[in-house]
Amino acid sequence: MLTWYVPYLLIIFKNVLDKSIYDISVLMLKLSRLERECFSTKKQMNEKIEEKKKVIKDLSERLGKNEKTCRELQEELAMVSQEACGTRCLGFFKHTVNIIGICCAELWKNSAIPVH
Repeated sequence: MLTWYVPYLLIIFKNVLDKSIYDISVLMLKLSRLERECFSTKKQMNEKIEEKKKVIKDLSERLGKNEKTCRELQEELAMVSQEACGTRCLGFFKHTVNIIGICCAELWKNSAIPVH
């Protein structure tokens, strides 16, 4: 009864199977291409990351050196400022003493008290 359908069913199943095999092979090729692209992109990204790491490391080292130099310059500036302030204050003090001496001499000269 159903025996006359069997050859047609087999042909249909074979065609479906062939089509499925073809579709799978196309998908496998696409997958393979995408895997290669992904691997290539990943490799490029890793290279860029390594370059960025080197740049960051270099900048960190330079920043550390600059911070050290800045700290040293601040200390030197503080020492120079203290020395300059001390020298300036000493100069003002000597000038003030001279002015006081001149004023005292003028006062003694203009006063009625005789100077010995």
